[in-house]
Amino acid sequence: MPKSNRAVPSTKRGFTLIELLVVIAIIAILAGLLLPSLNKARRRAMGSDCASNMHQLIYGFLMYADDNDNFIPGVLSSTMGLSDDAPPFPENPDLFKKNAKDNVWSSGWPDRIYPYVKNIKSFHCNGNTWKGRTLSKVNYGMPVGRDRASGTSKWKYEMLYHPRRLRTFKFPSKSMVVAEKNFDGGSYYVLSQGYYIMALPHNDGANVVYADGHVQWWRGWYGDIPGWTKCNTSKIEYGMHVDPEAFYHWYD
Repeated sequence: MPKSNRAVPSTKRGFTLIELLVVIAIIAILAGLLLPSLNKARRRAMGSDCASNMHQLIYGFLMYADDNDNFIPGVLSSTMGLSDDAPPFPENPDLFKKNAKDNVWSSGWPDRIYPYVKNIKSFHCNGNTWKGRTLSKVNYGMPVGRDRASGTSKWKYEMLYHPRRLRTFKFPSKSMVVAEKNFDGGSYYVLSQGYYIMALPHNDGANVVYADGHVQWWRGWYGDIPGWTKCNTSKIEYGMHVDPEAFYHWYD
C-alpha cells in the first residue's frame, strides 16, 4: 500500500503572547525581590574588605611605631618635617602624587606606613564613592581633634594632628586611629574642628580602626557633634560622621 504524503499535523504549540508576558512579569517580580538582598550582600562584602584594609593599616602603624621610638605618624606632613615637593618614593613617583599634571605630592601618614603595608590597595575602600586623595586613591583619614591651636603647637583636645607615642593612649580600645573619609578638604584627615568629612559607605555607617588593632562598624550621623565646633554647613560632606561614641572617649 503506497505511503501517504499528507503531513501529520503537529500537536506542539508555542507560547501565546499572554503566557510570555506572565513569565516575564514573574521573572521581574523575582528579580525585584532578589536584587535588594544581592546588593546588601555586596555592600556587606565591601564592608568586610574595608575592615581587612584597616587591619593592614593598623599593623603598618604598629610596625612603624616599633621602628620609631613608639611614635605613630600624625595627620599632616608639616608636623613631621615632610616636603610635598618631592616624591616620597622616587622609584615609584606616582605614589601619593596629587595629580598627573603637577609635580606635587601629598605627604602624610600614608607614605610613612606604606613601606610596612606594601600594598596601595589597602589605602582604598571600594565601597567609598569618593575616589580619594592623590593618584593613589587614598580615602581614609586620621582624626585631628575638636579644637586646634595655631601653627604647629599642640593643644588640649587634639587627637592625631601631631605624631604621638602609642604608650600615651589612655584607652587604646577607644582611641580612633583611622576612619573612612569622604571629601578632599586638604590632607588625609577626618574630624578637624567643624570639618567632620567622614564617609558612610557601609549600610549607612562606616568602619573605624582603633589603637589596640580592632575594627568596629558604627552607624552614621549628620550634623553638629555635641561639645565640638559646630559643623561647617557649606557642603553636606562636612557634617557627616559616625556615632560620637566612636571617638568621645579620646578625652576621658
